[in-house]
Amino acid sequence: MKLHRYNQFLGLTPLNENLDKSKKFLKDQYAIKKVASDLKFINTDLDYDLRHGVKKALTKRDFTPDQFNEIRMKLRDVRLTDEQVRELERNPEFVKLRDLFQPNIGYLYNFVYMYFVEGIPYEEVERLYALLIEYKDLLERLPKKFDINFIDENIPNSTNNHTNAEIISDELDKLGEYRKVKKIIDTLPPKLKKAANSATELQMEQLVEIANGFDNVEEDKKELVWKTFFGEMLEDRYETTRDGKPNPNFGKLVWRSRLFRFQQMENPLTEFIKAAKQHLDASGSEGYSDRVEKINKVNDLLGVKGCRVVFNEAGVLIVEVNSYAANKMLNAHCSHCIVNSESYWNSYLGEYNIQYYIYNFNLSSTNSRWTIGVTIKPDRTYQGGACQTVNNNDIGREFKSILKDWRSEYNINQELWDVLLPLSAEEIQRRKDAQLAEREIIKKTVTDPETRRERPITAEDIKRFVRESGADVNKDNGKALVNAVEDGDIERVKVILQLGGSPNLRKGSDSAIAKAKDMETIKLLVSNHAVLTGDVFNNIVCDEDALEFCLKAGADANFNSNLPIRKVAKGTWKSTSEIGDSYFDGYLLLLKYGAKTEENGINFVIKWAAEYGRMDIIKDQMDRGCKSGFVEAFAWMGHTRKLPMASIKKQVGLFLQENAMKYETKLWEDMVAKFKARGKGLWIEDIKD
Repeated sequence: MKLHRYNQFLGLTPLNENLDKSKKFLKDQYAIKKVASDLKFINTDLDYDLRHGVKKALTKRDFTPDQFNEIRMKLRDVRLTDEQVRELERNPEFVKLRDLFQPNIGYLYNFVYMYFVEGIPYEEVERLYALLIEYKDLLERLPKKFDINFIDENIPNSTNNHTNAEIISDELDKLGEYRKVKKIIDTLPPKLKKAANSATELQMEQLVEIANGFDNVEEDKKELVWKTFFGEMLEDRYETTRDGKPNPNFGKLVWRSRLFRFQQMENPLTEFIKAAKQHLDASGSEGYSDRVEKINKVNDLLGVKGCRVVFNEAGVLIVEVNSYAANKMLNAHCSHCIVNSESYWNSYLGEYNIQYYIYNFNLSSTNSRWTIGVTIKPDRTYQGGACQTVNNNDIGREFKSILKDWRSEYNINQELWDVLLPLSAEEIQRRKDAQLAEREIIKKTVTDPETRRERPITAEDIKRFVRESGADVNKDNGKALVNAVEDGDIERVKVILQLGGSPNLRKGSDSAIAKAKDMETIKLLVSNHAVLTGDVFNNIVCDEDALEFCLKAGADANFNSNLPIRKVAKGTWKSTSEIGDSYFDGYLLLLKYGAKTEENGINFVIKWAAEYGRMDIIKDQMDRGCKSGFVEAFAWMGHTRKLPMASIKKQVGLFLQENAMKYETKLWEDMVAKFKARGKGLWIEDIKD
């Protein structure tokens, strides 16, 4: 059935055309694969990639020009039955995309192409879609409209080495930077705002640097650093004005800001930019010790897939980054696509490239060149777009000059460019050999080298693939470790971890620890820094020894928005007629190992404990001095259905009411007033004894 609601696309492109084009893509792919297979144009490597999901679609770049012309000639002879078409349209990956874009289905074709042809993962589809929705009021600023004509099937090519996904990702990142700048511009007084709206290209770059500088301030300092520059409401404590007269605003809240002084200046925007940079410098940005600490943390967590310091002198630090996971952790402050998406990381790094990041701690965090990322190819060159500043500006043409200037300015003994070495011919050959081993290491069964029979993979096989053949033990985001955990092969798990396997390359239900079937495996993984999941925590929360072991080993007592506290409060609850008990000892352990009890000054433990009638936890919080969270808990109790309406629920409600009136009087009165204004009473009044 065709769709007829034409308001589902932010760009107003007709839906039928977009959906039909997406379906046509599936049919075209079926036909191309069939013809190419019949003509035996699909070689061994291409066949392997298609069967294992490395490639999801075929394009003319997969064939010689003559082969593709022959394929095109024979496509007209391919006929699909109605059932075959329906089967194609039931492709689970296509259905997943179609369902995701149902509210804005006019975007579907673009993402079908980028997912199947350009190979971006589903998580990247979700990220880009979320940004399109978030920046919908700014999409007219995109240099190319993101409609059904956005996709350019001829890229990458010799003049444009970016994919369509990379292009829209970069442009959306720029919109994100513009939004940060717009936040600043909207704060400015009239004259300064006018100057900012007509800023030169250089001034706009400087405003972006400043916006990123404020955005990158440590979370606990961010509000203070912003307010002390842009202004805030403060009490006027001057009893007299400058001319000695009584101050009419004395004792009142008034707006205090530095910004108005720029109104009187001849070049207000220039002076504003200068002052903002000085303010950020004085506020303290990330320093050398912070970066070293982050590097050590990355290496502790990811091992050989972390990073390697190759130069450290005169405030200049150069690091070789060895995986997407390491890059995401180490360089989240950058706007680079290889930080935001693993598919872009794989695309840029390829098989034989090296990724370097250069940090110059002699520069301020407002200077976009304080971090530079560069991807070095085997011939010791870097392609356009693969040498960028922190805010994604391409500086490839001037990169070597910058390095020379730094060497001279900071009296560095060697040429910095000489540090950025490519892979040697020997290393490239080793990587080629390793690729074959990596195809094996991610399997659950292998061919025995002696008997030539298929058998389960063993710990010794893993050692051989890694030590003799140089396979990446973390290939495919730690697939070997996930397989070993899933198989319950503890020896394989141990060997993989010893060889540098990381348990955190996959998240949530896909993570290695989520596949664990026994406590020994969970303890082993946690000891190697595995991040707990909700399901795993459910398995250990009732086991005090296991819980304390994990917490001692560094498991976060506050992970997943304080999930542990919620779980111990729920305890053995099954239904309103079988509420069970809390895991009180587990609750005490969580507090011992740093579980938070408040957010924004309001206790949240009371709320979760009240929901399940856990007076033991509530009373313990009271003994620890709790004087907040009662109003919020009472309001929540009016909605939750975890307790029977009588007895316990009323008992808990009365306790919350009493303490809310005692410790949160104003909040309680406001809540009661809101209920009355709606013609409603308190839920507790409806409970019959």
